[in-house]
Amino acid sequence: MSKTLSKDSWEELYRYWQGKHVDGRPPARADLDPITEIPRFLSNLMIVDIEAGGYKYRVVGSDITERFGGELTGRPVGSSSMPANIKAEWRNALDLVCGEQKPRLLVSRLPADVEANHVMLILPLVDAAGQTERILVGIFFNNRDFHPGFRTEGLVVMQLD
Repeated sequence: MSKTLSKDSWEELYRYWQGKHVDGRPPARADLDPITEIPRFLSNLMIVDIEAGGYKYRVVGSDITERFGGELTGRPVGSSSMPANIKAEWRNALDLVCGEQKPRLLVSRLPADVEANHVMLILPLVDAAGQTERILVGIFFNNRDFHPGFRTEGLVVMQLD
C-alpha cells in the first residue's frame, strides 16, 4: 500500500484551497497547481467533473485507486462496487458542495471492531462566472488497513465553514 499521511493532512489541503480564494470566492481549477505546490498529496487527490445528470471522475490519484481496488478515472460517480447507501451519501455530499459552494468533510463510519479511518475533504472549484464546475477531493487514510472490500457502514457529512 501507499504511504499513510498524518491526521492533519486534510487540514493542510483545506488551508491551501482557502489560500487560493479570490474576493471570497472559491478558486478555479486554473488557480491550483498541485504538482508544484502540494505534490505530497497528488496520490490522495481526485477531481470530479460536473456533468448534465451527474458527476464523472476526471482524475483519481494512485493511493485512492489502490485502496478502492480499481481505476475510477473517466467513470461516472456511482459506478464503483461500493454499497448503494455509500454511493447515495457520496452523491449527496457532492450535490451539497456543488450547490452551496461550501466545503464538506466526510468521515467514514466503520464497524466498532475496526481501528481504521479515512476522511474525504470535498472542495468546490468555480468557473469564470462563479459557478461550480469541478470538485476537488482529498482522501486521507490514517493507516494501511483500508483496502478493497473494506466494510464501511456509512459516511458522516460535516460542513467546515
